[in-house]
Amino acid sequence: IVKLDRSFIQNIEKQVEDRLFLKFITDISLALNKDIIIEGVETPTQEQIVLEHQIKYAQGFYYSNAKKADDLEEVFKKYGLTNKVIK
Repeated sequence: IVKLDRSFIQNIEKQVEDRLFLKFITDISLALNKDIIIEGVETPTQEQIVLEHQIKYAQGFYYSNAKKADDLEEVFKKYGLTNKVIK
């Protein structure tokens, strides 16, 4: 899995260079058969850009504010997810 810091998407709505760089990173990752997770998605436009780049996983305040570990079980149940630990 390739994890991209929020700095890769922070100004993507305004900066053409940031979109090109994200495309470059996603093209390489997909060519290597790697999944991508990007953090820092905060707007619907950023989410749309993430989807356009075939990024399967994203996190950020657009989806939810930060949660304490004890509150995650409720979030998982709400979305029909399980709280499996990835090793």
